[in-house]
Amino acid sequence: MIIVNIIIQCPWRKFENKEDIKSWITKNYLPDEGPDIDKFREYNFNIAKKHGNEYFSMTFIKPNTIVLTQKYYDWTEYNNMLMIRKKTLDFLIENGFLIQVSEPLETFYDKI
Repeated sequence: MIIVNIIIQCPWRKFENKEDIKSWITKNYLPDEGPDIDKFREYNFNIAKKHGNEYFSMTFIKPNTIVLTQKYYDWTEYNNMLMIRKKTLDFLIENGFLIQVSEPLETFYDKI
């Protein structure tokens, strides 16, 4: 399994909780449905359908930061998303967001 974290900060706005920031970003920047769905999110939704929603999580750090933890089954799944992730993150940076991406971590889990 390949694990990566993405830290996204919105320095010009404050939020009360994870749902506030998530819905605001979805509404204003990264749609998660319809013809304009963000391709990075669409790719990750498909991974979640294939392996389970626990492959993706979001942590909120008050007042304006989220940490996205994303898991990919193998290097192929991870490498297949790199170009669409870059496009999405570049778009957010162009719109004033601060972004940090961790190096990928390869780990092995036994299913219980």
